[in-house]
Amino acid sequence: MAQGFLLSPSLVPGVVEARPMTANYEAGDAQFLETGTSRRAQLRPVLASEQTPRPFGPADRLLVVSTKEGMELRAYVQLPPRRRKNTVSNVNYAIRRVGEYDAVLGAMLRQAADGRL
Repeated sequence: MAQGFLLSPSLVPGVVEARPMTANYEAGDAQFLETGTSRRAQLRPVLASEQTPRPFGPADRLLVVSTKEGMELRAYVQLPPRRRKNTVSNVNYAIRRVGEYDAVLGAMLRQAADGRL
């Protein structure tokens, strides 16, 4: 399993909570993420084995962003049907969507996706 963190906003405004990944994401990554690509950020569906205690639905996607050092940052994001495919424009939309919810988290994901983190 790759080393990384699941990111989410904390109860303190402007603070991002980074929890070590506990779910095994390898099966979903192998099934849905493009390999051999230079893309640092990708989208994929959330598998049942990866779900947190809250209910998940078809709108939920897992945003996976790799840093320059190879660390994985992951965030759950809800997307409309036309934005759920793993395309560059949909990934950028997902990062903006996260940023609307939490500006610090969105900025962190943007920097990693752009290769600045």
